[in-house]
Amino acid sequence: ASCRALLRSGADISVVIASKKDTVRVSSRGKREIKEKIDLSEVFGKLGEFLEGSGGGHDLAGSANGKKRDRREIEKFLIKQFSEKFPRLERLD
Repeated sequence: ASCRALLRSGADISVVIASKKDTVRVSSRGKREIKEKIDLSEVFGKLGEFLEGSGGGHDLAGSANGKKRDRREIEKFLIKQFSEKFPRLERLD
């Protein structure tokens, strides 16, 4: 629900990071307009490996679970992945 709300607020891709004691879950949604540029299931499959867990989804939604890492490490990983496809990437907090 959080990812969809961010899309309604104007984001093209939304990402939500939720940490628990020893694990992290990262969820994402994308607008139809990005479908030709990026497949979120591929990005989140790679993120799952990075987190030493699992990840996947489909073209407009992705999620990954794994070992808890610093939020900035996860953000840096995703920004690198997204900026390869979107050179004018802007971060909204």
